[in-house]
Amino acid sequence: MKGSLHISGQGSPIRMDYKGYNIAVHELGHNIEQTITLYDVDNYMMTGVPNTAVTEAMAYVFQVRDLKLLGMKMIILKGENGNTGCRLAAYGIMGVGMVEMNFWKWMYQNPRRHRPAERSHIEHRTRDVE
Repeated sequence: MKGSLHISGQGSPIRMDYKGYNIAVHELGHNIEQTITLYDVDNYMMTGVPNTAVTEAMAYVFQVRDLKLLGMKMIILKGENGNTGCRLAAYGIMGVGMVEMNFWKWMYQNPRRHRPAERSHIEHRTRDVE
């Protein structure tokens, strides 16, 4: 490793509770993705250029396996219509990417945009995705 890893997040200041551990595992996924995209990308021009969807997907791949990392059995949440936990995880990964892809498309269509219009567009598209 070329540097040291420092992860900060929310949680108990006294000891790490489950929420803090879950966030730390998510952040670890971001750090691993960042290391891969900085040092192991075949195309030089793509070095360090993941999009939000890729970054979040990698973080969620780790986060969803947090209990498995502790040697515990994974818990699957199920609702009336199927696997609720899986649906929520998929939305968490895809929702951000869908808003981002739509925003890039809009930026190309509006080259003379200004900051308030950008913010308004993102807020509107975020509500659409929800």
